[in-house]
Amino acid sequence: MEARPPLTLALDLSTKMGWGCGRAGAAPDYGTMLLPAGGGAGGLGRVYAAAEQALDDLFAVQHFERVIMEAPLPPAAQTQAHTARVQLGLAAVVDLWCFGRDIPVTEAAATTVRAKVLGMGRAKKADVIAWCQAQGWDPGDNNAADALALLAYAQGVRRQPDLRRAA
Repeated sequence: MEARPPLTLALDLSTKMGWGCGRAGAAPDYGTMLLPAGGGAGGLGRVYAAAEQALDDLFAVQHFERVIMEAPLPPAAQTQAHTARVQLGLAAVVDLWCFGRDIPVTEAAATTVRAKVLGMGRAKKADVIAWCQAQGWDPGDNNAADALALLAYAQGVRRQPDLRRAA
């Protein structure tokens, strides 16, 4: 009997956390979850606790077997310290959550994903949304679109060269 491909959760980490979940060859589930902004009472702790709860909720419904997340930009590449803390903190939450459940987790840079899946490492958000729509998906926003491209990358989808150009 042939083993089924693993059910994979892909995450675009931000306070508008995009997610896509599915098996290779099957239509994915996807969406965006709004986390608190991190200001006010509780600060970033509220963001991280909400991310942990979001993972619990997704797992209760999806029962995924592995996770891939978009790699956070290094602090030097960030334009705001708060954004860097949010992205790095969310990545740490995902790592810790997966560790506690023995679920493998990996990460991939957005430019790598876009280069492999769309054929353009510097593709814009609108390009990613258009690619998703060409797959028959309606991500609703760039966060879910990024998660879907990441899911496709994790499943081994690679852009095929346009043979018409070579002719």
